[in-house]
Amino acid sequence: MKKIKADREKRENKIKGSIVNWSSLTPEEVNNKFKEKGYQVISLGNDRYEISRQFQPIDDISNVLQIKMIFNSKTGLPESSELYKDGKKLSENILKSKDGKNRIYKKFYGLNSSRKEKNLIITNEY
Repeated sequence: MKKIKADREKRENKIKGSIVNWSSLTPEEVNNKFKEKGYQVISLGNDRYEISRQFQPIDDISNVLQIKMIFNSKTGLPESSELYKDGKKLSENILKSKDGKNRIYKKFYGLNSSRKEKNLIITNEY
């Protein structure tokens, strides 16, 4: 029983993590939040930031992956993200707000993608 209780408390502590109100932070505080997590940050102005990070997959350490994202601190949402493998773009995600409630999500698979379909755009609206 003690082990079950300890596991439950671990899960609850993960869920209770602090929620960040991005719109209330200064540009310096936004930079620091991302840098604490190991991201490189470039301020683009108008509450927009380019954040990026390189990593190696655990199962395939011969490849270097990089993710780049345009983050809007006013909305607290990413506007787009790109995934690179060895410097070549594999895919791109674009998230746009259609109106105040609905969002349009587009995913683009580039020529360097491992998918069979190249230059494919998948669009979802929700």
